[in-house]
Amino acid sequence: MFGSLYNFFDEQYVAEHQIINLIIDGNMAEYEIFSVRYTDINDPAYNLDFSTAECFRAFLERNGAPLDATQILTLSTCVGGGSGYEDKRIIVQGVLRNIY
Repeated sequence: MFGSLYNFFDEQYVAEHQIINLIIDGNMAEYEIFSVRYTDINDPAYNLDFSTAECFRAFLERNGAPLDATQILTLSTCVGGGSGYEDKRIIVQGVLRNIY
Protein backbone atom coordinates (compact mmCIF):
# COMPACT_ATOMS: atom_id res chain seq x y z
CA MET A 1 0.00 0.00 0.00
CA PHE A 2 2.81 2.45 0.82
CA GLY A 3 5.28 1.08 -1.71
CA SER A 4 5.52 4.53 -3.30
CA LEU A 5 7.46 5.67 -0.20
CA TYR A 6 10.53 4.30 -2.01
CA ASN A 7 10.23 7.35 -4.29
CA PHE A 8 11.41 9.56 -1.44
CA PHE A 9 14.93 8.18 -1.85
CA ASP A 10 15.12 9.94 -5.24
CA GLU A 11 16.44 13.51 -4.80
CA GLN A 12 14.41 14.95 -7.67
CA TYR A 13 11.20 13.35 -6.39
CA VAL A 14 11.81 14.80 -2.92
CA ALA A 15 12.50 18.26 -4.38
CA GLU A 16 9.10 18.12 -6.10
CA HIS A 17 7.19 16.51 -3.21
CA GLN A 18 8.17 18.20 0.06
CA ILE A 19 4.59 18.47 1.29
CA ILE A 20 2.13 15.68 2.10
CA ASN A 21 -1.53 16.73 1.98
CA LEU A 22 -4.18 14.84 3.95
CA ILE A 23 -7.87 15.51 4.26
CA ILE A 24 -8.85 15.12 7.91
CA ASP A 25 -12.44 15.77 9.03
CA GLY A 26 -13.06 17.80 5.86
CA ASN A 27 -9.97 19.98 6.33
CA MET A 28 -6.75 19.91 4.31
CA ALA A 29 -3.69 19.29 6.49
CA GLU A 30 -0.22 20.02 5.08
CA TYR A 31 2.79 18.17 6.47
CA GLU A 32 6.34 19.23 5.57
CA ILE A 33 8.67 16.25 5.26
CA PHE A 34 11.65 16.35 7.61
CA SER A 35 12.89 12.75 7.57
CA VAL A 36 13.10 9.82 5.15
CA ARG A 37 15.04 6.75 6.19
CA TYR A 38 15.53 3.02 6.03
CA THR A 39 15.29 1.58 9.50
CA ASP A 40 14.07 -1.40 11.50
CA ILE A 41 11.34 -2.17 14.01
CA ASN A 42 13.42 -0.65 16.86
CA ASP A 43 13.37 2.87 15.37
CA PRO A 44 12.43 5.64 17.84
CA ALA A 45 9.54 6.62 15.54
CA TYR A 46 7.68 3.58 16.87
CA ASN A 47 8.00 4.72 20.52
CA LEU A 48 4.70 6.53 21.03
CA ASP A 49 4.67 7.55 24.69
CA PHE A 50 3.07 11.01 24.63
CA SER A 51 1.80 10.96 28.20
CA THR A 52 3.49 14.31 28.97
CA ALA A 53 4.81 17.29 27.04
CA GLU A 54 8.32 16.14 27.96
CA CYS A 55 7.67 12.74 26.36
CA PHE A 56 6.51 14.40 23.13
CA ARG A 57 9.56 16.70 23.10
CA ALA A 58 11.83 13.67 23.60
CA PHE A 59 10.07 12.00 20.65
CA LEU A 60 10.76 15.09 18.51
CA GLU A 61 14.43 15.12 19.50
CA ARG A 62 14.91 11.37 18.89
CA ASN A 63 13.38 11.65 15.43
CA GLY A 64 15.13 14.83 14.31
CA ALA A 65 11.87 16.78 14.12
CA PRO A 66 11.59 20.54 14.48
CA LEU A 67 11.17 21.24 18.19
CA ASP A 68 8.26 23.63 17.55
CA ALA A 69 6.18 20.78 16.07
CA THR A 70 2.71 20.25 17.46
CA GLN A 71 1.85 17.24 15.31
CA ILE A 72 3.89 14.65 13.42
CA LEU A 73 2.81 12.38 10.57
CA THR A 74 4.68 9.09 10.26
CA LEU A 75 4.22 6.87 7.21
CA SER A 76 5.88 3.47 7.35
CA THR A 77 6.06 0.38 5.19
CA CYS A 78 7.89 -2.91 5.19
CA VAL A 79 10.92 -3.41 2.97
CA GLY A 80 10.55 -6.39 0.68
CA GLY A 81 13.36 -8.73 -0.12
CA GLY A 82 12.61 -12.02 1.53
CA SER A 83 14.58 -13.64 4.30
CA GLY A 84 16.59 -11.22 6.43
CA TYR A 85 14.30 -8.25 5.71
CA GLU A 86 11.43 -9.09 8.07
CA ASP A 87 12.31 -6.25 10.47
CA LYS A 88 13.31 -3.64 7.85
CA ARG A 89 11.14 -0.55 7.31
CA ILE A 90 10.97 2.73 5.39
CA ILE A 91 9.77 5.74 7.36
CA VAL A 92 8.70 9.13 5.98
CA GLN A 93 7.91 11.76 8.61
CA GLY A 94 6.39 15.19 8.29
CA VAL A 95 5.51 18.03 10.63
CA LEU A 96 2.12 19.75 10.50
CA ARG A 97 2.46 23.20 8.92
CA ASN A 98 -1.08 24.25 7.93
CA ILE A 99 -4.71 23.22 8.20
CA TYR A 100 -7.26 24.72 5.83
